[in-house]
Amino acid sequence: MKYVRLKWNHTNPDEPVWIFSELDERGKEVRKIECFRNGFCDVATATGSSGTAALMTLPLPDLSQLAKRDPEFDGAERFDAAALAGRRADCDSIERLAAGAKRAAAVSGLSTLSGE
Repeated sequence: MKYVRLKWNHTNPDEPVWIFSELDERGKEVRKIECFRNGFCDVATATGSSGTAALMTLPLPDLSQLAKRDPEFDGAERFDAAALAGRRADCDSIERLAAGAKRAAAVSGLSTLSGE
């Protein structure tokens, strides 16, 4: 698995400012977390999603080309899941973040992943 972190520079409060994606060997998203300016995060997986988050159906474009095509996207980079989790990388790093986002949604009374 590969992990990508993308910063989206804009002023629209209804759109995420950070996007974290887990990619399979073909570059397609397996899981995604979209974090908003207010601190709330939406989650998308193959089995469900919260809010407006959705997995891309096509492979993620080359990160170096993405910034050239759209200057709003800044800081696109691959990273080790350990940097996100703060410890040794494993395949559950994004899942732990997704679980945290679901807990935050439940505490705030917002909807969580569909079908749960």
